[in-house]
Amino acid sequence: MIKAENVDVYNWLVGVNDENHVFSHWITAYSPCPRLDINTSNLAECFNNWIKNLHDKPITTLLDGIRAKIITLQDKNRQQAKNFETNFCPKMLKTMARITKENHQLEMLRIVGHLFEILDRKINRTYVIRLNENYCSCLKWYHTFLPCVHACYACNCCNIRIEHYYPAMFSNEALKSVYEPHLEPIPVPYNIQSALVRGDIGVPDVRRKAERPKKNRIMVKDHSSRDLRYSNCNGLGHNRRSCTNQPKNE
Repeated sequence: MIKAENVDVYNWLVGVNDENHVFSHWITAYSPCPRLDINTSNLAECFNNWIKNLHDKPITTLLDGIRAKIITLQDKNRQQAKNFETNFCPKMLKTMARITKENHQLEMLRIVGHLFEILDRKINRTYVIRLNENYCSCLKWYHTFLPCVHACYACNCCNIRIEHYYPAMFSNEALKSVYEPHLEPIPVPYNIQSALVRGDIGVPDVRRKAERPKKNRIMVKDHSSRDLRYSNCNGLGHNRRSCTNQPKNE
């Protein structure tokens, strides 16, 4: 919206023309930090959808339900890690197979040792590769922790196994170590059912508040919704109870 109103203000705000601009690092697009090839802001939405069947439960039931979900997820991933037949996660290997097969018009010039210069004739641009530092000047290797297409091409030309440069965090051993810890079961000596029969614990005698129910999520301001239409008069924004129009002709 700012860019549509005034391009100069937009450029100043994001620091497009100034690398040392104070605002040039608060926008994700200009962040130099590694991001594992994943950039999302809907983590809360994902978690909210994961526990959607627990929204209207009491707080103790909600916490115990989340605990049960975590235990189930840990056990599922732990069993998957045990069944992997490769040294690295299959998803990471699939990604590397796709990167390796990418068709680029590349040419390699080996400078010395692990130092290479890669020419991409498709865009007429050169890249510097330092395999011993896990570095490529395209910076994709730095941001994703996975060797880029230029590094894969250099390894392929020099008969170097690209697997040597896979990050240890994607190894099967690392995955097993992540899910090795477990949550201890919680014994509940108090018999909640017998307490309900005796009448010790009951439903609170309260009336429903005249506000948004807790199970209904708060919509964002620009969330799209369907307009209410009363079919008897074809009017928008009301229903039968609040309709003041004449009914349509049959």
